[in-house]
Amino acid sequence: MRLGRFQDAEEQFDAVLRLEPANGKAAFNRGQSQLLLGRPEAAARSFEEALRLNPSAVGYKSLGQALLHLNRRGEAAQAFRAALRFDPADPEALAALAAAQGK
Repeated sequence: MRLGRFQDAEEQFDAVLRLEPANGKAAFNRGQSQLLLGRPEAAARSFEEALRLNPSAVGYKSLGQALLHLNRRGEAAQAFRAALRFDPADPEALAALAAAQGK
């Protein structure tokens, strides 16, 4: 997908959230767009908003990835641990936690 598409997507998710502020899926998808646009700080805020509305393993893993991009390893590790509460054997979360901890 081209860069412009991600920018369009972010704008569309913003519009959805103005109409439906409790739409966790839109907040999550906006975060995904922001992360792909190279805006991890904004993405982390969007993922945090999505998690307040709808906690999920994928939400915590995405938050962790955004935090890793910001070199906030301790916070990223916390997010990956939160994801593991949903599925303690999740190989993606386990690998990401190890990476965040420098292992």
